[in-house]
Amino acid sequence: MQRRFLSVAVFLSGILLLAVVWYLDRHTPAEVRLTIFYLVPVGFTAWFSGALMGFVFSLLSAMATMEANWTMVDSLSSPNFYLWNGAIALGTFLVVAVFSNEVARLRRMKTMAASAKRA
Repeated sequence: MQRRFLSVAVFLSGILLLAVVWYLDRHTPAEVRLTIFYLVPVGFTAWFSGALMGFVFSLLSAMATMEANWTMVDSLSSPNFYLWNGAIALGTFLVVAVFSNEVARLRRMKTMAASAKRA
């Protein structure tokens, strides 16, 4: 029961973080893109809920990035530029999700080994 509550809390916190970053990204000028801040909800959810949740938030973050970039399509040299930015962002987000999950897994293993050694 507690594990399920933690998963729901992490998911809702990730959605809130994603919404804040998307809102700020959407309302900043075209010269200022906040794409790097989408790594916060991706890393957070992957760290606390695992790789699958990190992948879900990677996809959601890439879609939010593309939507925020869509607002400036008229000012870009190519109308497909927002798709390219979305693809690059998705790849970056997936790498961060995998890395965050692995680091969290290694920390849990280290903590378990230390507690087993004490016992």
